[in-house]
Amino acid sequence: MMLVTVAICTFNRSASLRETLQSLAGCAAVPHTELEVLIVDNNSTDDTAGVVREFMPTTTLEVKYLFEGAQGLSNARNAAIHSARGEIISFIDDDVILPSNWLLELTNAFRQFDAACVGGRVFLAPTLQLPNWWRKEYDAPLGKFDRGDQTIVSDSTNREMIGIGANLSFRRVVFDKYGAFSTTHGRTGTKLLMGEETELIDRLLDHGERAIYYPACFLYHSPGPQRATSSYLRRWYYRMGEWESTCNKSPTVTWFGIPRWVYGAALTGTFKLLASTLTLRSSLMRYSQFRLFFLAGYAVSAHSGPTYAPKVSKQSSEQQANAQIRKP
Repeated sequence: MMLVTVAICTFNRSASLRETLQSLAGCAAVPHTELEVLIVDNNSTDDTAGVVREFMPTTTLEVKYLFEGAQGLSNARNAAIHSARGEIISFIDDDVILPSNWLLELTNAFRQFDAACVGGRVFLAPTLQLPNWWRKEYDAPLGKFDRGDQTIVSDSTNREMIGIGANLSFRRVVFDKYGAFSTTHGRTGTKLLMGEETELIDRLLDHGERAIYYPACFLYHSPGPQRATSSYLRRWYYRMGEWESTCNKSPTVTWFGIPRWVYGAALTGTFKLLASTLTLRSSLMRYSQFRLFFLAGYAVSAHSGPTYAPKVSKQSSEQQANAQIRKP
């Protein structure tokens, strides 16, 4: 019998949490599998506790409510790890919708592969309303993650990105062996900090464990309308610039601690922003602005120095950062 703990860490999203719980209750039962649900309330000031109390009598699932007063997603996740009974601990966001076969595919992945961690696809919900100016390049800030139809194996010699926190699961034993999430990384309240999942998975790979991208284990992300805004994207691109800077371990010429290519990219971006403003090309103007926020975050982080350098393969971190800011 496999016991799976689904941990939902939540902060002031009671409305979307209700929909997530309803979809979780709709997941088909899996033979030889038991399900435990942990909702970790990370200092919410809305009616999160009430939503959980309302949900409990409507389901046969084993549901447990936890309150974690230490603000921060990593703190909430670590509280879930401490209380979880499952041999598999699956972290999903409080604004996702699960298809009925999600639990089946999750257990298939762990039964089929000797993996410490399984990441799945994250699609944007079909019902998500996006503004007319939206471009596909902005889907990642809304939580889309899709690496295609083929399973991907990540290990110490081939470090591939296999998932994001909206749909990421671990064998319980890895936390006992290698520790929990770093509390110096990750979102804290509304602060868009990043990197806690990458840091943990890097730790597992360093110790010879494997991580798997398993596309059949997918779900839908349905973020609130406040994220489909220019203000949110500016914040996200700035934080992504900071994060990409920590990934940059390639030798390069720097001026005042900042890679020289950043200056050239910023100058080009500024010219594009001015040109698009003068010609009233609002789509290009908006995107040029986001690229400049990305470069600003990159420059500030590079100047202050990285606190954590993820291990990457394939293309260099500088190439990844350039690709991020050079999209048309």
